[in-house]
Parts: sequence; structure tokens; C-alpha cells
Amino acid sequence: ARTHRYTHFRTESEKIFKTNDFFTAIYSLEREFKILKIGENKYLNTSVLKDRGYDFKKFKSFITEVEKNIKDNEYFTIISLLNDGFEHELLEDGFELVTVDRLISISSVIKSVNISFPTLYYKGAKKSLNDFLLDLLLEYGSVNVEDFTDDINDKYGLNLDEENVRYRLQQEGAFYSKELNKMYIYKKDYLDEVYGKWT
Repeated sequence: ARTHRYTHFRTESEKIFKTNDFFTAIYSLEREFKILKIGENKYLNTSVLKDRGYDFKKFKSFITEVEKNIKDNEYFTIISLLNDGFEHELLEDGFELVTVDRLISISSVIKSVNISFPTLYYKGAKKSLNDFLLDLLLEYGSVNVEDFTDDINDKYGLNLDEENVRYRLQQEGAFYSKELNKMYIYKKDYLDEVYGKWT
């Protein structure tokens, strides 16, 4: 309620800034466009933009266009979205990527998969990072873990660790060959390639 006195504020490391109540309050203010995230722990009081006559309709328009641009059951990040050629006038207004990334979280049809920047999003029911990795592995069938991790990081601008990717996929029941450093979605493919054709 006192944010109108300041142009920006930081969330520090004290316990109060880690509580669910605090995050709920922050999210509520973001949904009303009263604050914008402008850094990892930094927020802008948008009254300074209002005083300068900034058109807040651009924020809603940006979110709507992202929703239209993304297909159902599709994963994306702000990085992959821009690399795929997405354009909107808001992107010409000088906001940092972390700001436009965070705006997407306001959507009611797009869900965040992770919370670090860049945020991995999914258009559909709530998904976890394990779900994301398993869904991608389903597309590949089998893949070298290093190549798989590199492909994901390149496409989505993420910074996933190869060992963590392997661990998460094994948690979900995928098969792993240490010798080949390869993941398999199907047991038959794993047995055929690692131990020779089974008849």
C-alpha cells in the first residue's frame, strides 16, 4: 500500500520476503499492473509510467497476443518466443526481457513450469519440469543426454544441467545407458541398443 512513494523497490533476503503471503501480494499487484518486475529482486512502481502517460493497454494486449500465438499444449520461453519471430509493440518500449517474461505469468491460460528467468511456460494444465523433459523425450524416443540438454538450453534459453536432466528423467521411469550416455523412453529400444536385438 505504501509503494506509491517509491519509483522502485527490492525484495531482500529477510524471511518476510519468502512467505506465501508476500508472493500473493506481489502477484496481485502485478496482475493489476501496479508494479512490474524489472530485475531478479527488483520491482518498478508503475505510477511513474502513468504519470508519463504510458498506455497500460499495451500490457494486456501483449499477454493476449502471446496467448493467441502459442498453441495448446505447447512449451515456450520468452527467448524461444522471440526466436520464433513473435512481435509486439510493447517490445519496442525498452522494457527488459525479465519484465515482459514476467507479464506472461499473468495469463490465465498459460502456466509457469519453473520460476527462474527465463520462465518456462506451458499453455494448458499445470506441468512440472519433469513433465516437460519427459514430453520432449517422447518426441525423441531416445537421445544422447548431452545433446538433449544442449538442444533444450539452446532453444529455450535455459541453463539446465545434464546430470539433473538425466536424474529427473530416470525419476519418471525413462531408461539410461551409462556407456552411451543415452536416455530411452521405451524399454525395448533400450534393450535392443544396449544389449543387442531381443527376439
